[in-house]
Amino acid sequence: MNIMLRGRVLNDIGFPLDGATVSLFGNTTILGSDPRATTANQEAVSWTRSARGLTGTLRGIWLGLIAPTTGGITWEEFRTQVVHVNPSLESSRGRFEPDRLYLLPENRHADKDKIVWDRTITGFGGDRWTCWQRYVQGKVVGLSWREFRREVLERNADLAADGGMFQAEKTYLLPHNIGRDEYVRVEYTGRTGRFVFGDLAPGTYRLEVHVEGYEPWTQTIVVDGELKLAVHLKHLKVVPAKGLPVSPLGIPLVQVRGSEFVLENRAFRFIGVNLRGLVHYGTDKFPYANARQQLQKASDMGARVARVFLPVDNVNWRATNHIEDRLEALLQMIEKDFRHMYLIVCLTNLYNDTHFKVFGDDEGDHEDRCYSVAWNNKKLLGRKWFTQRYDENYLKFVQKVVPQFSQRASIMAWEPGNELKLDHQPTEFVNFMLKVAGELQRLAPNQLVTTGMISTQHAYMDPDDPNRRAERLRLLSSPFFDFITVHSYNGVNEHKEESDAQLALSLNPPKPIIVEEAGFVSGPEALKEAARDPKFHIPACAAGGRRRDCVEKDMDKWFNHLQARGYMQWGFMEGFDNNDGDGLSGMDWVIHGKEDWDELFDLYQKRSALLASQAGPVVGPMKPDGGGHGKPILAMNPIKIQPGQQATVIAADGVKVRRSPGRINKLAGDVLTALPAGTRLTILDGPKPMDGLTWWAVSCVTAGQTALVWVAQADGDGTPLIAV
Repeated sequence: MNIMLRGRVLNDIGFPLDGATVSLFGNTTILGSDPRATTANQEAVSWTRSARGLTGTLRGIWLGLIAPTTGGITWEEFRTQVVHVNPSLESSRGRFEPDRLYLLPENRHADKDKIVWDRTITGFGGDRWTCWQRYVQGKVVGLSWREFRREVLERNADLAADGGMFQAEKTYLLPHNIGRDEYVRVEYTGRTGRFVFGDLAPGTYRLEVHVEGYEPWTQTIVVDGELKLAVHLKHLKVVPAKGLPVSPLGIPLVQVRGSEFVLENRAFRFIGVNLRGLVHYGTDKFPYANARQQLQKASDMGARVARVFLPVDNVNWRATNHIEDRLEALLQMIEKDFRHMYLIVCLTNLYNDTHFKVFGDDEGDHEDRCYSVAWNNKKLLGRKWFTQRYDENYLKFVQKVVPQFSQRASIMAWEPGNELKLDHQPTEFVNFMLKVAGELQRLAPNQLVTTGMISTQHAYMDPDDPNRRAERLRLLSSPFFDFITVHSYNGVNEHKEESDAQLALSLNPPKPIIVEEAGFVSGPEALKEAARDPKFHIPACAAGGRRRDCVEKDMDKWFNHLQARGYMQWGFMEGFDNNDGDGLSGMDWVIHGKEDWDELFDLYQKRSALLASQAGPVVGPMKPDGGGHGKPILAMNPIKIQPGQQATVIAADGVKVRRSPGRINKLAGDVLTALPAGTRLTILDGPKPMDGLTWWAVSCVTAGQTALVWVAQADGDGTPLIAV
């Protein structure tokens, strides 16, 4: 009887998990004759066998070199792990090249696993090679095919007499390692989270699932017919460093409370600068740029936040730690000499015309490459990257780098990428953004996460289009994003950036919004562009190179009318041309002139001082009490609630719990009961936005029984109902 076991691995908010290792263990009876099973002795395998002069495919090398000699590793494990151990196989599409050195698996300590010939089989007919593949290959550490085909004749006289052909009616002795009577098959999930084990014998198995960053999952299952499983993994709990929200170095973390950024319980509103290559100043891409010089001048101007792009396409992040070393050096400088400044770290770029891309994402010339959409003499990331290929390089880069800096308070926020969008496909784009933002929240739970976008309209979520409005709300209201960005140039609401600002304030709870990129075109490059393109517009206030009035008016609009909390100049470059400025909208005194630089510098310096003077205490949203006075109520950041956490009802009048999320147009009986303050809950699933509120599935004890119910995180005016 050959049975199929199917399953899907999901995280605790229901997204499929790619790259999960799914191991199915069984005894000799059920897996000992399975050709895809190996001995459950993977510690016997080491990737220490060096080889040069190899040619061919992964499958060819497996069949010719690995399977005949190495126990304890399956074909599925080999084809997955060999690419991680030898990154060059990615660029060669899995083909071995004779001039490269490769590392392969071997059993270096096979002498520790004593081999005995006391395993009996009956009912098998066929030659020695077939017997090897079914009963022995991978299942015996320290025995090769060449050794087996000779010794099996010595151990079985009848087999030798029959010319090496097994007879089904006879019993034979086969080898095994002493004390190793358990076998395993291994599968890996793809982007859908699915796995399949086919051709199983009936019996009792143990299924184990492992994904980095998640709690391991194991379960004993009885297989006696077709079986489907859904495996839900919980995030590993991250224990914050002692003393947060102040870091171990004494630098306060930037937090979010409603629509405000908060530093040590005071509002934090800021002027900032874009220094894209700051992490890489002094290296081959920016050999003459000086990080200290730029930070010092930005600090003198009153800037409190600098935005940087982390990856560069000439650094193989798999093989080296150069990027981590560069970020570490920059952070040490900030923590020592610029403790009042913070970083927003961007993790990739939509456009291929800069170096700020993850190594591996812009290689090759085939139609399947990541940067595949032609736009304005450059290429943009395409649909396959957003739906499939982002996890080949980008996501693994994120998972490698971000946790190493998750306790550094000088990093204010991470963002998935710069100006990301997927043309005319907002649903798939939002799915991608939420997956990555959720992963960033898991990897760096004490730092903020933001969007890095121009606007939702730029990403094909026009607020005036009812068919796109739901995706826009799903993105911006997601608790995975702590604050929202817009990129606004020339004072023009080109991509309806102002609409995103208005939505950010109307969310429940509201979120801060910042102008992450700002600037006005001016200077000789702008004049050349205007001559080439009649539609290119230079604002009147900047036509003569005097941009101060433009920027001041724009800041007044964003800070006063639209309640932005930050405004960041694009292309900040002090001193000579260090190859990281911008000839159109940047701020420098090389391209745009010293007078323009001095005027903008003075304006930003004064605005920064004004913002600091307005930074009053923030103790939480205010709710009028019966006497007409305002009193502070508990404020919380919804991002920090995660499935698996314990929560407590904090509303004095109790919380209504429901059979399903939502509060509008519900059937009678949807409300089950009201929980008094102090009731303990366990978060099971969520968040789920519905009817203007954020809902969580929880388990609690009602009427003496444990029930799964839905509860709102806060009521309609922002008053928290539960807290973790």
